[in-house]
Amino acid sequence: MQGMSLEDGSPEPAAPAMPAKPAAPAKRKHPRWLLLLEILTVVAVVAPFIAFLIATNLGSSGAGGSSQVTVRNDGGATVTVQDCPPGCASPAQVVLTPGSSTQVSVAKGGTTYYVLDRAGALSGCLALSPTERSPVQLSTAGACSGHR
Repeated sequence: MQGMSLEDGSPEPAAPAMPAKPAAPAKRKHPRWLLLLEILTVVAVVAPFIAFLIATNLGSSGAGGSSQVTVRNDGGATVTVQDCPPGCASPAQVVLTPGSSTQVSVAKGGTTYYVLDRAGALSGCLALSPTERSPVQLSTAGACSGHR
């Protein structure tokens, strides 16, 4: 059968196989942990910026349009600072020992805080504004208008 011709209907000798085009390299899969790291990095950078924008749009104030001011007891006696006159129903109050301080909320229009001695007697008032420079010393408390 060596002498067979192509005309006699026999199959053509097989041509040497051409190597197929090399496949394009497979796309390397992006590791999930790396994607998570990228997302967390963006959040860590963007979140404080958004918080800053929100705070500045609210006028650096918290709920109700108030801001925080630090009040410091620069006197030699323990006092109570509260947000309403002595004898009011439910004051928000804090006891300050000499040298201690606390933060108080001050409304946009200003807030008066009442300073009471250990016996509960009114010793002065602090008329605070939200632009007050902290810390405000209790020695700057003045007379309370309209209160005994």
